[in-house]
Amino acid sequence: MTDTSHIVTEIKTSVELLSLLNENRQFFWKENEQMEIKVDLHSWKDYAFYEFKDLPRHGICPIEDLWGFIKVNELN
Repeated sequence: MTDTSHIVTEIKTSVELLSLLNENRQFFWKENEQMEIKVDLHSWKDYAFYEFKDLPRHGICPIEDLWGFIKVNELN
């Protein structure tokens, strides 16, 4: 996997996140890269829904705030 975290910090809008979601990417927690996180658009403009796959933890936040706790990797 290739670390693309430096690219995603520029993503702040729903349109930009949708483009990223359509690419071959995986999302992980920065504190523990073994924990995958599902990310999707929220109906609120420029907000995202996130859900930890192995923990009962989820939430909604502005897209630009995702990159404070989520790391993105590109699948090879």
